[in-house]
Amino acid sequence: MSQPDSPFFTVYKWEINDQTSLTYEHGPYTLVSIIDGDGILTGDDQQYLLHKGDHFIIPATVKDDGMIARQLRDRDYYDADYIIAMDQMNVRNAKDMAPAGLDNKVHGIFEATLGKENCYIVDPWITHRFQNTYDSLSEALPNWLAKLKKESQPPLTKVSGL
Repeated sequence: MSQPDSPFFTVYKWEINDQTSLTYEHGPYTLVSIIDGDGILTGDDQQYLLHKGDHFIIPATVKDDGMIARQLRDRDYYDADYIIAMDQMNVRNAKDMAPAGLDNKVHGIFEATLGKENCYIVDPWITHRFQNTYDSLSEALPNWLAKLKKESQPPLTKVSGL
């Protein structure tokens, strides 16, 4: 793909179908727009869920060591017991991407929270309400942990004496 000729900016199109390392060779930052698909961006020991329509800036000061972005793969669905998404669009997209019969592994963030099973966290990159997202995750994640701990306990069996 040819790049537009401009003294002010350069446009690149990255097609990421599996996993890649991103580098910053041009200027003090990289402005990124997700035009299709979903994935995970990992950098500076943090993970960010990405989906179509997301826009973000990666400063040049962010270390690119270990920064990866990739879409969910079929293998993820086979390997995971649960795939938990924060917002409704990510739940829908992850279910649509699932191999046949595995879409039941995709769950919304509040599905383990009594009374909020059909609630979602609004994408903080759209609302810029990052504290609300943190508060919602602080509420939802302990419920997932409790659910998983309960599921991992062996079932009680009745043993009769001889």
